[in-house]
Amino acid sequence: MARTLILCWTLAVTAAGCYPTQYTHIEKVSDGYVLTKNQGGFLRVSGELWHCTPHGEKHFECVKTASD
Repeated sequence: MARTLILCWTLAVTAAGCYPTQYTHIEKVSDGYVLTKNQGGFLRVSGELWHCTPHGEKHFECVKTASD
């Protein structure tokens, strides 16, 4: 019983601490787009700022400009 309880508690804490990668904001600027990307691991969330310029109809060239 105790082993099952510990396993359930561990799984719950691990699931609560994980945060999927999300692109939360896209903004059009004069020379392309600015993307905000948030990603997380166990109890930590970090963010990145990307500047993307379109090349053709379906291809973007992106460069990371900032991260924390």
